[in-house]
Amino acid sequence: ALGGNDRSMNFSREQTKQTLRRIIQMCLAIDAKVFLADRAATTDNDTPSTPSLYAELAAEEGVTLIPALNEGVAGDASLLLSDMQHPNADGYAIIAARMLKVLGPALRSDAR
Repeated sequence: ALGGNDRSMNFSREQTKQTLRRIIQMCLAIDAKVFLADRAATTDNDTPSTPSLYAELAAEEGVTLIPALNEGVAGDASLLLSDMQHPNADGYAIIAARMLKVLGPALRSDAR
């Protein structure tokens, strides 16, 4: 779940994508399983009709994409801290459940 701060600091889409690509490639080089968390188009200044840079990168690098963690949390004051940027405990519970749907099966298959 990386790259959000790059985008908020006005780094270019391509710069963020290339930084994330380097991180992913370093992880893959040591045989780590990589799960890349997507971001909602509205939070990354993308449009819903185009794939996010995270979806593109996951496909290009052959890693698992986790659906946008902040979908349904971002913009909901009841799920955010007073800064209206970061989730509160209820918001993180939603995010954790979303991650577990993808990570859980992978963790169980590794345990066998």
